[in-house]
Amino acid sequence: MEGTSLANTLEGSEHIPQIIRIIDATVLSVIAIIGVLGNTLVFVAYTLSYKIRTKTNIFVVNLATADFLTCLFLPFVSWSLLIEVERVDGWLDLLCGLAMGLIQVFAACSMVTIFSIGVNRYILITRSRHTYNKLYRIKLITLWIFFSWIYSILVITVPLMFNIGQLGFDIKIHACGTKTDHKLAHYYDLILTITLAPLPGTVTACYAGIYLYVRKHNKRILETYGLTRKTNGCHLSSELNKR
Repeated sequence: MEGTSLANTLEGSEHIPQIIRIIDATVLSVIAIIGVLGNTLVFVAYTLSYKIRTKTNIFVVNLATADFLTCLFLPFVSWSLLIEVERVDGWLDLLCGLAMGLIQVFAACSMVTIFSIGVNRYILITRSRHTYNKLYRIKLITLWIFFSWIYSILVITVPLMFNIGQLGFDIKIHACGTKTDHKLAHYYDLILTITLAPLPGTVTACYAGIYLYVRKHNKRILETYGLTRKTNGCHLSSELNKR
């Protein structure tokens, strides 16, 4: 009975054309290569140039680290898209589970770091220099970087520890990922959505706040400049009339 069920599942995966899987694998491989090279340049630039070693760029380096590690493990997903299997072996499931778990942790850390950069920019631009320096001391930045990694690890691993979802080789998509046949797979996706989805929204709100602040500030400057020109013009006209 189990053999029949597995055979039916394998047959169900054949609706994904091999050419589509090849294209997906190629795209992921290209992303991996570009990501590794690009983020390596970030490390080199930060190491060689003293001028760019700012507080904000500490977060940028952390983002580059998370993205670099993500790209290192993307080839495992590409490989899983290309292999042809008659049955899902334990080693394949384990390898896919480990690779996908690490990719999800690194991706989560990237999201947390982008959120951190957005908040950093917002405070730098809309608050006083004193407030910014008080909040962004090196010790606090270090603690926040540490927290971003711990948070990302816990978000991914805790649900799996309680058997809420499973990572491995998903035969339905013929690739490493969340196993859709797990009875609690949708709860795992829901947890990730609740814990990570608010971050991009917060980043958008931060940059919208920056835009509104800068727009208001520029408007105030233009009004002041216009008033100054008008006052100077009236003064000049008065002087000319006296003459």
